[in-house]
Amino acid sequence: MLQGKPEFSRDLLRGRIALNIKSDDSWHQLAGLWGELIKSGCFFFDGSGPTMIAVSSSGLPCANRVSEYEEPSTLPASYLWVDAFEGHVWWTVDQLAVWCHNYELVVVVSPELHAYGHLEFWQILHEMIRAAQLSNVGICTDFPDECAYFFGGAS
Repeated sequence: MLQGKPEFSRDLLRGRIALNIKSDDSWHQLAGLWGELIKSGCFFFDGSGPTMIAVSSSGLPCANRVSEYEEPSTLPASYLWVDAFEGHVWWTVDQLAVWCHNYELVVVVSPELHAYGHLEFWQILHEMIRAAQLSNVGICTDFPDECAYFFGGAS
């Protein structure tokens, strides 16, 4: 639960931030910042079903999620959160292309967030992105600088 009024640096809001809902009503605490959040490209994800319905119904940006264990939710959402709990790419390049066609941004969770190695995963993902000529795939990673270099400089 947030303590006091949340504040964000204007510089921080220039990047895209995924706001993970850990407590069902915690998103209400950001009510005074909704305009800034929407303009910044921030979005909510991973709340319970009823919470994500409420977030989506309020007009706030949110992400549907999919993993090797769950089908994507069907809420109106601009973003898709793609998890890989077992640390490997479980989708096809064709599926990734469909997701990218249906969503403004597809965010893939890098496997180090689940204690797996990430380089082979990144290589496969990079090849898929290049093969399908996708430009709207993001990565949630513990290694943002290494990831930017890898995807910017990998051949």
